Amino acid sequence: SLTGNLGNNRSTSLASTDKSTSDTMQLSLSWSPWDKLSLNIDRTASKSLGRVSSGFYGGGYGGYAASLPSDDDEEDTKTRYEDTSDRIGISYRPLDSLWLDFSLGNRTYTSGGDVGYLADSDQKYQNLSVTWTASDALSFSATYGRDTLDFLEEGRGTVSNNMFALSGNYNPPGKPWGLGLMLNKQSGQSPTYIGFGERQRFIIVDTSLFQPPLQAQREPESVWPGRTGRL
Repeated sequence: SLTGNLGNNRSTSLASTDKSTSDTMQLSLSWSPWDKLSLNIDRTASKSLGRVSSGFYGGGYGGYAASLPSDDDEEDTKTRYEDTSDRIGISYRPLDSLWLDFSLGNRTYTSGGDVGYLADSDQKYQNLSVTWTASDALSFSATYGRDTLDFLEEGRGTVSNNMFALSGNYNPPGKPWGLGLMLNKQSGQSPTYIGFGERQRFIIVDTSLFQPPLQAQREPESVWPGRTGRL
């Protein structure tokens, strides 16, 4: 199946004849050659173009690029942004008790003029998950994900994250209790600035994380986390 959506918005400032426009496009393609395999492709693109005085405080948001009068006779500049996202997802079920899911995507954001709601960047990500239902009471899952965000401005650096999660759940049918074990490991780095003025420095911050919690569930909607090896 194929679905699509197109949108267009135009606005004019009450204080002047300046106009701003925004366009959006959404496309989604779903295909299942047989009941055990499905493919999904999605694309979303938005573009905004307007005018804003260089003395304007604020920004265009949600597809709008506003305009306000300025006390100074400064030259107006066009403000614009383009935001595009693409995603491919594949789901495969070779057995009734086994699920495989894979997805990858890309998002690119660029802006111009004085206003933008994100830093210019190019983001790429991949995710793979496996779920196995061993019985009516026991299930296991594993997930691996990778995410990279490259800032397009020179010297801004890259945000990167690698994540691995392993979990097991035991929920006996008809019993008011259950057990859950999850191992979560993340490694990555993120650029940042510290200090001000001439003392400002650019550093890379380590974002690594390791969590091995154990959860005991005594009621269907109540969960108490604990430390590994203890309840």
